[in-house]
Parts: sequence; C-alpha cells; structure tokens
Amino acid sequence: MKSKIAALFLLFAAISINSSDFMKISAEGISINVPLGWLAEYKKTPVIFMVYSPEETQNTVRENYNLVIENLPRAYTLEEYSSLSLKNIKALFTNIDVVEQKNNYHIYKADYNGIKLQQIQYFFIKNKIAYVLTFSSVQDTFEQYKNLFFEIAKSFEISK
Repeated sequence: MKSKIAALFLLFAAISINSSDFMKISAEGISINVPLGWLAEYKKTPVIFMVYSPEETQNTVRENYNLVIENLPRAYTLEEYSSLSLKNIKALFTNIDVVEQKNNYHIYKADYNGIKLQQIQYFFIKNKIAYVLTFSSVQDTFEQYKNLFFEIAKSFEISK
C-alpha cells in the first residue's frame, strides 16, 4: 500500500533535489522540503501530505509532519486562527501545555491515548485559505528534531 501511495505521490508532485540533505516536493500549489530518507505520502483529503521519519523501533510514534488545507468562511488573522487551533487541540488532547506561542506558530506538549507528544503547528493564510503544518514527535525526542522542523517550515511556499 505504501508503495502505491508513494507512486501516486510521484505522479502528482514535482521532485527536485534541493541540497544534499533535502528534496523539494510540489503539489496543489505548494512546495516544501523533505529530508532525504523520510517517507512522503500524497493524499487528496484535507491532509495533503504526510511525511514520516525513517522507522525507529525505540519510539511509539515516528517523527512526522503533515499539511492540512482549510477553506475559511471569512478572512482570519494569524492570531485569530492560532487561537481557534488551540481550542481544537484542547478538544483532542489532554494535559496540554503551550510551551511557546508566536505570531504564526505554537509549540505544545500533550497526551494522546497515553502517548506524550510534542508538536509545532505553523499557520499560513492566503486568500481565505489556511495552510497548517503540524510537526510531531514524542516529548523525549522533540528537542532532537526541533531545529529540523523549523528548517522545513521555512521552506514552505504557496504559489497559487
């Protein structure tokens, strides 16, 4: 199944080597870097893609990131959308601790089905469309991936 999804992804995404450590993927009018060796799956749902780290047996959750695209009913500021996002997070997770909050992202720790997660959510809004990048890992390995997650988020571009 993964090979079919990966093949589908390659059909819809233009791939070019961006550096020795990343490849750039493009689909649906957006582009972003993917670390070499990570699995990228293209989807045609509100989640446009999922990207997983190479499998690690010591973690219950593979480090990953995804993009969700949401059509908004009206124009939102980044601050308004971020506040709405935190309300939604509180409905999904328990023991939420917002670690850092900036204009277009927040970092939080939370429990989900007994797993201690840490996530960064980045927000981009263009023409009443919200683009939400969510980076996830278990809390124990988050610091190891944090700078990589920030670097990937900086590569995100909207062309449409």
